[in-house]
Amino acid sequence: MVVWKSVGWKHRPCPLVHPVLSNPRSSRVLGMDETPNKAGRKAKGKIRQGHLWSIYGEADEIIFGYTPSGAAGHVRDVLGESFSGTLVTDGYEAYARYARQDTLVTHAECCAHTRRYFERAKETYPEAAARALELIGELYRIEAHIQDKKHQGCSQTQIPDRTQRTHHAGLLAMV
Repeated sequence: MVVWKSVGWKHRPCPLVHPVLSNPRSSRVLGMDETPNKAGRKAKGKIRQGHLWSIYGEADEIIFGYTPSGAAGHVRDVLGESFSGTLVTDGYEAYARYARQDTLVTHAECCAHTRRYFERAKETYPEAAARALELIGELYRIEAHIQDKKHQGCSQTQIPDRTQRTHHAGLLAMV
């Protein structure tokens, strides 16, 4: 969790939190989302609006960061300078901006958010939208298969193999 300390009117991340963030930052793939959150007193009878940022790492760890606003610069505040890999997010432009500023970061929008755009496009572009939804459905089936294998106790090296990962990447590229 990112702990913010107040210094006058400025908020800064507390140094103690950086070791907590180092494990998820070492993931090759991170999921990240933000949500407005009321926390702290702004004035008598007024609650301060901040943002809570959730970060999901490869080892199933989940951490939360809090910032005083949802400004784009706070993505870097929460993730830091050391993350390199794929950042899976919703369509908030701040994440794409973060990735554009660092060649070691690839921004990927989650399939659930991407799928919504194709659902909306079915009337205007029925064939293209149907094909994209079919490919996303295939990715969902692959994910379900992987999750099923994990529940059966298969090791990570057993699922999926390199050939399957290449196929999955090709499907994703087609979407």
